[in-house]
Amino acid sequence: MSCLIYQSPGRIRVRLSTLKSAIPVDLISELNGLHGVRSVLTNELSGSIVIYYDKDIRCSSSLLRIFRRHGILQNVIGFPIRSALLVIPDEKPKALLDVVNEFLRKALKAKARPTA
Repeated sequence: MSCLIYQSPGRIRVRLSTLKSAIPVDLISELNGLHGVRSVLTNELSGSIVIYYDKDIRCSSSLLRIFRRHGILQNVIGFPIRSALLVIPDEKPKALLDVVNEFLRKALKAKARPTA
């Protein structure tokens, strides 16, 4: 069973292989009835549910409770704060060895200074 969960402010998408061609109607109505939820879109071909909610209202724990009541996402502790997106920095990141060396140089400099 594969499960992907994406979250951005005001939107959560759950894609679950077990939901393909069998998204429970009562799950959708329960999600739609939750305070703060604006709309729920489903795609049975991909097994995904997209929930749009008021980003000023924290409803992720209630959403998770509803999924669990329907036997879905039993092993999920919580929704991610944001999706795992590839972020490419403007500058090339330093090598780990460079970072460690810089840290050690600063630490040794600070230790070598006389204290008053």
